This record gives sequence, structure tokens and C-alpha cells, in this order.
Amino acid sequence: LEGWIFLFINLAVVLVGVSAAFFCHDGHPDFQKADIERKRAEKAVAVIRSHIAEAEAAEQRRHANQLRRLAG
Repeated sequence: LEGWIFLFINLAVVLVGVSAAFFCHDGHPDFQKADIERKRAEKAVAVIRSHIAEAEAAEQRRHANQLRRLAG
């Protein structure tokens, strides 16, 4: 009897998992393509932001050097 109880508990857990996976699944056919494009765009934005940060840091260094020259 004890083995049957665990069998039914395991079957219930599997049934809950399968039904959750079925109802949470996004069946839209273009979702994967759109997700890949979104990730690619996020990477491109990250590259652009890093270029902007580097240019801003270089400009701040240039400005600090000019201020040092004027003060000295």
C-alpha cells in the first residue's frame, strides 16, 4: 500500500508539471525570432553605450587637462 501512495503522489506531481508547462507555453510562432532580435538589439545598445562612456571619459580627461594648464 505504501508503494502505491508514493506512485500516485509522483504521478500527481508529474501531471501538475506537465499541465503547468502546457498552459505557460507561448505558442506564437514568431516569439523565438523576436526574442533573438531583441537580444541582438540589446547587445548593440550596450556596445553603443560603452562607446559613449569611453568618449565621455576622454572628454572629461581633456577638460581636466585644460583646467590644470590654465590653473598652473
